[in-house]
Amino acid sequence: MKVVHIHDYVMPNMGYQENLLPPKILEEGIDIEVITSTAVPEKFKEERNDFNSGIYNYKGVKYHRLNYLFKINSAGNIIMRGLLKKLNEIGPDIIQCRSLINTQAIKAARYCKQTDCQLYIDEHVDNGNFNLDSLFKSSSFHIFKILLFKYIDEEVELYLPVQQYSKEFLVDRFGIDEDRTELLPLGVDIQLFCPNEADRDKIRSKYRFPNDHKVIITAGNIDPRKDIEVLLDALNEIESEYNWTLLIVGRPSGPRGKAYMERIKDLVSEYGLSSNVIFKDFVPHDELSMYYNAADIGVWPGKLGITTVEAIGTGLPVIIPKSKATNYIVSNDNGSQFVRGDSESLKLEMEKYINSPKKIKSHSEKSVEHARNVLSWEAIANKNISIYNSE
Repeated sequence: MKVVHIHDYVMPNMGYQENLLPPKILEEGIDIEVITSTAVPEKFKEERNDFNSGIYNYKGVKYHRLNYLFKINSAGNIIMRGLLKKLNEIGPDIIQCRSLINTQAIKAARYCKQTDCQLYIDEHVDNGNFNLDSLFKSSSFHIFKILLFKYIDEEVELYLPVQQYSKEFLVDRFGIDEDRTELLPLGVDIQLFCPNEADRDKIRSKYRFPNDHKVIITAGNIDPRKDIEVLLDALNEIESEYNWTLLIVGRPSGPRGKAYMERIKDLVSEYGLSSNVIFKDFVPHDELSMYYNAADIGVWPGKLGITTVEAIGTGLPVIIPKSKATNYIVSNDNGSQFVRGDSESLKLEMEKYINSPKKIKSHSEKSVEHARNVLSWEAIANKNISIYNSE
């Protein structure tokens, strides 16, 4: 079995699916390669320029970087040069392509029409982040749906949404039958994100956190979708006798993120919480585990990202919004949920942990177990392979 994954972008040394899933599939004895572009996502443009084209080895997997013609829209969709030629050169039996609305999916479908190759679409878009807020976007979507969707869809063996809302996007927007979807969630590198008492002591000593302090952490790109103001509203109402510190790890994402960060800092000052809140602008991915280990509770009050799952790997109990799309994250009694946007609901959940070291310990152990059995990239790679074998 020869497998090729296609991604518009790959940023090395990050905790993204395109970096961590292929090597785990390779470890299971599957011949896998990745095709991507030389482009750098907009949010990383300040750090580096585009990559050079060529073949690179990353954790044993060949990554083929192709030049690109141009980016199509603000979402960053691009047109790669020479994708069909590269597919013919590699000769895959299976292609897994990131996103249905993508020029690479069109080319992958074309390749599959000419061969016996099977096509899988790995969908990350959902109704919440898919916006038709301009005439151009709306027109482009309808043209795609009318002229190109069927061309791709008739080659797709199965759609692999990363969460329930992505599944609903496929069903609602394209009428795809639910039986043609299989959830393939994002995962965690449990070798990197695991419990570590030495890391805990190091960070707590660095910030001089008293032993009786409960450290609450939230992490990820900072933008308005993260609802950090709801977390601050909740903490502002927590009884004064509780000893806590909030650690906000992450940097603003784009101009809206920068404005939002200023708003958050103003709110911290307004509530008189400056001595309780620490901002850590950026932490390299391979050091994030140290900060999760230093914390007692993880809180993600708004839109979730990969950071939530990675925190679970370190044994952190997490509090997240109630959602059928993310119930699986705390399905092992390893965290709790609150009504999104309701600071009182969030406050009550946090106080349950602050008042109960026993609850923290129990949910911490359950988090480690859940990461190992369900959320690890090893588990997800095995599920991915079983999907290939079942079709």
